[in-house]
Amino acid sequence: MMGVLNLLTVVLAAAAASGSPEVLREISWASTAPEAGEVILADGENKFAHLRVANDTGSPITLTVLTIEEPSVGDSAYAIQGQVRYENVQGKAYLETLNYFAGPAPSFARTLASSGPMRDLEGSSPWRRFVLPMQIGPSAKKGPSKIEFNVVLPGKGTVELGPVQLVQSPNIAQAMTTSAWWSEPTSGLVYGIGGSLMGLCGGVIGALAGMGRARRLILPMMRTSAALGGVVALFGLVALLSGQPFYIYFFALFFGIDICVIMLVLAPVVRRRFAESDLRRMESHDVSPSGLDSPIS
Repeated sequence: MMGVLNLLTVVLAAAAASGSPEVLREISWASTAPEAGEVILADGENKFAHLRVANDTGSPITLTVLTIEEPSVGDSAYAIQGQVRYENVQGKAYLETLNYFAGPAPSFARTLASSGPMRDLEGSSPWRRFVLPMQIGPSAKKGPSKIEFNVVLPGKGTVELGPVQLVQSPNIAQAMTTSAWWSEPTSGLVYGIGGSLMGLCGGVIGALAGMGRARRLILPMMRTSAALGGVVALFGLVALLSGQPFYIYFFALFFGIDICVIMLVLAPVVRRRFAESDLRRMESHDVSPSGLDSPIS
């Protein structure tokens, strides 16, 4: 069984890696000098170093916080992605990349959508994911010579940027702009609870089956667990095909298939254990004509 599960883990990891974008650059504000804003280092309150930019005047401003020269993008599509949070932003602020190809004017990507990781920055928000994808058109012939990363604030407000990545993938525009069904912390909570329940269920099955008890509870519980595992695995497959993030589809696939495999492997073992228990019980109640139940003469 462990060999099957190890193979399953390798297959799922390979599938996840094949669908994940390639990271070209990791930009940490602790080691990168930004062109604007204030760097806030990681401490007990902040889990990672981030960049804070603010508009105190109320007049529209555009702040270039990062310029990537010769990014060496070799695929048909790429993106700048990371985490952003903001507070008391007036108007529809947004993040922007200016992508300098061979043409006379740069191409741009802006977070001006109404939802998802390309949502605009208006009001206040805790940390959330953002993505600025860019498709390399056939007329460009090669990637950009320069990428400028800007924060555009039409009015007062504060925007903070977490670590930033430059990534590339042929299907990045579709996969990375898909709105996640839930956040990464929620995913950790959901699958943490699911893993705990799976462990508890396995412990109950192992304990009761080992004692040869509760056949009418254990066998239906195993069938139900296998069915639920199939449903969870199917959910993970749908999430993968829908372009959901790694933290949603991978663990659904892993837990679902894991539960199915475990229950299918354990089922004959548990049935055999119950059969052995029944046999011992029958032998203990078997009364020989010359046994202890014979009348004493």
